[in-house]
Amino acid sequence: MNKIIKRLDLAHIFITRKCNLNCKHCYTNSDSSVDAILPYIFWENVVRQLKDLQIRRIHIDGGEALLHPDLDKIIMLTTELKIKNVLLVTNGILATRERLTLLKELGLKRIAISLDSLDEKINNALRPNSYEYALKAIRNAIELGFSTRISCCLNRKNIKDAKSFVIEAYNMGVRTLNFDWFVAVGRGDLVFDDYGITEADNEILGCFEADILDITENAKYKNFNVFIDLPDWYSSRNSFLTNDTKRTRYLNCDAISRQVSINEIGNVYPCFIFAYGDGFMGNLKDESLDNIIGSSEFDCCLKCPIKASGHYFYQLIF
Repeated sequence: MNKIIKRLDLAHIFITRKCNLNCKHCYTNSDSSVDAILPYIFWENVVRQLKDLQIRRIHIDGGEALLHPDLDKIIMLTTELKIKNVLLVTNGILATRERLTLLKELGLKRIAISLDSLDEKINNALRPNSYEYALKAIRNAIELGFSTRISCCLNRKNIKDAKSFVIEAYNMGVRTLNFDWFVAVGRGDLVFDDYGITEADNEILGCFEADILDITENAKYKNFNVFIDLPDWYSSRNSFLTNDTKRTRYLNCDAISRQVSINEIGNVYPCFIFAYGDGFMGNLKDESLDNIIGSSEFDCCLKCPIKASGHYFYQLIF
């Protein structure tokens, strides 16, 4: 086994790029027109390779993963192989109570549901007509006992409501909330001028920091985690968000060294943000993951699509 393989911890498997939404900021350019679907036998082989390589965490992504006809089999396989840390990522539209009940019976324990705002108009401007479905899916997942995460893409339109989002998410019963920074990748590049936040937005960032500081000083939460994924340029602000020795963590780029991404046609990429652009390493229909990652021909000096050398994470763990 290659030395680099031994360090891998996380695999994103994009089992389909077909989606029942056409989100304006989708970094994988997913929509209803994408028809490529690899059969269960392919994903069975992939999951078994990940198990053999002792990869501890698998995120099942899309597109919309619930559209894959063999998702149930894939979930059942991860349960049989005793891969404990499996996260299903969904927009919630197909995450009905009946569907979630079945997935739970098959062994799925963790689910992440995308919701960008508790203001329906703001959410649906990016994720058309998804608001009510996402809320219902969140409530169903919580009631069924899933470890339920909300994934929220922080942008110019919703950042002013970050504090109220945290409060309402906790009151709903959510116990993990991820704030992901809006990036100019995929379709997000086309609307970045309207939604993107940069280091020049001092007023917006100042208000955001005040809200987060208020949460850290006054909140009385229990068993609640809030993670804020900050761009590496944030360090230039000299903010507590990047300087708090108890809550701030800086992660150097872990593409290949700790994570890998596999897309819907079997292409392997260094990390999830490379899902369809430069950085193609090989295809799992042609060779094993071990061989692809261990290839001496692969140049690890990557050009990150979001021009980041690393990421800051501000963690609120109550």
